[in-house]
Amino acid sequence: MTNFNSDDIKLSHLRSLDLEAHDCEVIACAINVFGSGEHPMAQADNLNYFDLAYLLDCLDEGIEKANDTLKEDATEIWCAIHSEWEEAKAGTGAYAE
Repeated sequence: MTNFNSDDIKLSHLRSLDLEAHDCEVIACAINVFGSGEHPMAQADNLNYFDLAYLLDCLDEGIEKANDTLKEDATEIWCAIHSEWEEAKAGTGAYAE
């Protein structure tokens, strides 16, 4: 079993997760709008800078406060990432360090 520390996991560690470019843009938007702002601006190509828990928190905030279109997209992405994260924590997912 992989030595798993859920505080340090990044998006790239979830090997079986397949995100489209649009998904990455939604994630970056959620981080930039709903994040702490105490980090570099999120872009689709630098999402691995952010811990997965923080990324999910920003998406969750987006789900609560965004318009219907963004809510639907963010909810779908949040569910996909969270599911993969839970599998990784349980040792059943495709996790790579």
